[in-house]
Amino acid sequence: MATGRANSVEVISERGRIIGLWESGMPKREIALTTGVSQRSVQRWIKRFEEEGSLHIKPRSGRPRVTTPDDDARILDAVEDQPLTSAVHHTRNLELPCHPCTTRRRIHEANIQCYIPATKEKLTQQQWECRLGFALQYLQADHSFWNHVIFTDEKYFSSVEARARHSWRRGNTRYHEENIQERARSGRSYVLFYICLFL
Repeated sequence: MATGRANSVEVISERGRIIGLWESGMPKREIALTTGVSQRSVQRWIKRFEEEGSLHIKPRSGRPRVTTPDDDARILDAVEDQPLTSAVHHTRNLELPCHPCTTRRRIHEANIQCYIPATKEKLTQQQWECRLGFALQYLQADHSFWNHVIFTDEKYFSSVEARARHSWRRGNTRYHEENIQERARSGRSYVLFYICLFL
């Protein structure tokens, strides 16, 4: 038996009322006026009750799933390997028998969502160690120390457009290395601004 509002108690009761009025001798047109249901619906439910003896909606087979379990697995493997690639590219590259919208649904079913990727410089191991060392060195510094520190920030403007606009990833993985898009480098000049905050 199908579930949902179509077989809810309220809806079944309304259909039962239609059948009760019809069995009592009321014309179908008057039943429609009394119940507020279209005459076509009244006729349909009376006919179904006569043929099947039931007021419930039967389960329907629905449209068959376009992708196979193997297709679904290949989609997820491709997204894991290339999170900065669009669903359109994955659909074409894997030669899937479906529309890119279906590919997106399969990715969403795996709890993988589409986000704007973080754009950062890819750091070397030495750079990671230097940054970590700096943080640990001043970890216990108090307010009197930081009150005499000048903080600077910088912003790069480049004429090169970022290659990927979206990233397929799970929650809380924005800064995982595979989900970070490296800042584009074309050999062209950058405009560099420095902003200083005096405390």
